[in-house]
Amino acid sequence: MFFLGNYKIWFKIVDYEVQTMIIITSLVFVTYTYGATVLVNAVLQEVYRTISYRTDHLQTIKEFYAKIDEIKKKIHVAISQLIDKLRKKNQ
Repeated sequence: MFFLGNYKIWFKIVDYEVQTMIIITSLVFVTYTYGATVLVNAVLQEVYRTISYRTDHLQTIKEFYAKIDEIKKKIHVAISQLIDKLRKKNQ
């Protein structure tokens, strides 16, 4: 039909191809953007999990050392009391 001079159909075909390419390009862009967002979200979630685990872990270690310090203080007090009793006994 193009060669016979009916240009309207050729323009309709070109217009259809342009619309199709716009739709395909939009779908690819939306899919790529969604995929990139999901990937970034997954990476940030793993980083958050690692940091929160380490924070909990560090908190547990701090509590452990605090308990050790309390035990040291109790032992120190008990030894001081024992030494005082021994000194009183020897006088």
